[in-house]
Amino acid sequence: MGEENGAAPWWPHAQNDQQRYAMIRYIKDADPYKNPVAIHTLPEEEMREPILKKLIGYDKLDGVSMQIGNITDIHHDIKKWVELSKKSEKPWIVSMDEIGPWHTGTPDDVNNTRIDSLRTEVLWSTLTAGGAGVEWYFGWLKPPNDLNAEDWRSRSKMWGQSAIAKEFFQNIPYPTMISTDSLLRDTTNYCFSKPGEVYAVYLKKGKSTSLDLRRQTGEYEVFWYDPRNGGPMQRGTEGIVNGGNWVSLGEGPEPRNRDWVVLVKRK
Repeated sequence: MGEENGAAPWWPHAQNDQQRYAMIRYIKDADPYKNPVAIHTLPEEEMREPILKKLIGYDKLDGVSMQIGNITDIHHDIKKWVELSKKSEKPWIVSMDEIGPWHTGTPDDVNNTRIDSLRTEVLWSTLTAGGAGVEWYFGWLKPPNDLNAEDWRSRSKMWGQSAIAKEFFQNIPYPTMISTDSLLRDTTNYCFSKPGEVYAVYLKKGKSTSLDLRRQTGEYEVFWYDPRNGGPMQRGTEGIVNGGNWVSLGEGPEPRNRDWVVLVKRK
């Protein structure tokens, strides 16, 4: 619903709240295919928050299509709206739609020096926040851009990175899991879990961390997954950890200074 819905310095002519409700209601009721209806946002939190807070709980709106100008804000912002909407009677599908900066987005493979940051700060940051997925906005300045691209192979590297992430998340109970970053000692990393059953820990810079299993019992197996190249699960220095305490996840395979995913599963 809309493109960058809301008033901005570059476009002050915005809908009011009642117009938004009416637009969403009209499309939702008129669509014979019953597609989910989402609203697209402005790039900064202070711009989108006043609009989205009034839409939380509206039974005709199924989700939000996020534009986020600074990719280092993605995990926090996606998680925020997933959790706020869950407190209402209408939990939202929250997808990462348009990444900033607007002029760069996702560069083509020839010029893509952002591939590592797009994987860590966009793809895995979105999914471990409970986001519904990522759309790779192509950027506006360098062709083939979002207005004239005809060859989707120009971004084949990011399709490959997305497929690797998809393979991982399809093998865990993703729809029943939630963001639980507070279970990690190191708050710069991300934890996505179904507490007591399975934990997916994303280590943005590799190394290791500790996981809070104080409220759990039993044994848990520890596996490592390569988010850069995919492939089978691997083993690190810790094969089994026990509930009842903070546990070290040990060291993973080489290279240890790159991003890794640790999967901790009840044995």
